[in-house]
Amino acid sequence: MDAMIDLETPAVDPVKRFEEELGRHFLSLRRALLMLLEELGSPRTPSLLQRRLGVGYTICWQIFQITKVSDAAAAAQHTPSPEGLKRLLALPQASSVSQHTAESVQSASEEFRRFVKRHADDLASFDSMLVSSVPDDRAEKILIQRRRAAYNATSHVWGIQTDMNCMTMIVRRNANDLLDGAGLFIHRGIRRLRPDVQVTLMGYHTGSDNHPVHREPMDKLAAEQYQAPFLPEFCSKPMPRIERQALPSGWILHNLAGQAIGRVANFNCAFGYTVKDQPYIRDANNRSLVQFTHSYIRRPAALLVMDLVVHRPSFGVVQPERAMHPYHEGHAFLDSAAGIQPFPLDESVVMIGPADEVDLAEVPRYAEMLQYAAASADWNLREFDVYRLRIPYPVMGSTIRQYFYLNA
Repeated sequence: MDAMIDLETPAVDPVKRFEEELGRHFLSLRRALLMLLEELGSPRTPSLLQRRLGVGYTICWQIFQITKVSDAAAAAQHTPSPEGLKRLLALPQASSVSQHTAESVQSASEEFRRFVKRHADDLASFDSMLVSSVPDDRAEKILIQRRRAAYNATSHVWGIQTDMNCMTMIVRRNANDLLDGAGLFIHRGIRRLRPDVQVTLMGYHTGSDNHPVHREPMDKLAAEQYQAPFLPEFCSKPMPRIERQALPSGWILHNLAGQAIGRVANFNCAFGYTVKDQPYIRDANNRSLVQFTHSYIRRPAALLVMDLVVHRPSFGVVQPERAMHPYHEGHAFLDSAAGIQPFPLDESVVMIGPADEVDLAEVPRYAEMLQYAAASADWNLREFDVYRLRIPYPVMGSTIRQYFYLNA
């Protein structure tokens, strides 16, 4: 006979069940460690506990993290190991701890570790699971830790490091009710770790029937000389040699030639171009939007900054949105990402203020670059507002888009 399904009883929320189980095991461990500290003379700090027992500082700090923080999810990643606690309890200096308390500490610690193993392969995976249960600021820290680890790993795998990338797009409406833009692409601290790797400094799509793109370099003489839309005034000297690569998908890449490696070969550069008469884009729900900033994470970077500089008389005060998807060759615009599972992105777009009052600490002469870009299009920078998205350690192989919907 088939099993009966009770349609009246709601299914147990798996996240809530996980949080309840986590809280139960955490509370048991916390109570046991509080008894431990009391029987050790109630030291007020990890340093005092370390001096009392003569052990390493880490386990003392972990014990205080558990006993001083009531939020299980926030403190769970700091639980000391059962093995470490067993060694601590075996010390002669811990002889004042009763057998009952010692057994309670050991039992609660082992139960907590079994709980972790039941849900995850290792502590790192368990920490990632905590993201759904911790406050937003703590979740963001956990994700940044994971992205930093990915940056360090991919830097060595790919043989490239970049201190920061900045993509700035200034956009306004023109007399034909189409869009004009001026774009800056700024890279700081690009370096090879191996001589045999390709370093792409800049890439752009030539456009399609649906999204035609008409680009002009801001510095036409430099573009002819270097075969790329460099802004030499804002680049390291001497200027590098560039190799241009055209891909079948319509992408044009500007790659760094040569084989120099390490910090002695560090290179800072800036590109700039203008675009004219660009049409609005429509999303999957046929809503019109402006999407001029999209960054493709082709190499490891410690920081990505995306500034969307919006013409106030054209659009008023806008509410930019952002999205991060897996990179797909040729998928430049938001409509092409419809149906693709997005990556989690906790960082939000922040309005910085009028463009003529904005700077960027990581980029020397950034205000000058904004003025240069606006002047190349004969625009008044005071009429524009800056909306900034800062992403530490952006995910390799992702596409990050910044856009806003039209009010009309």
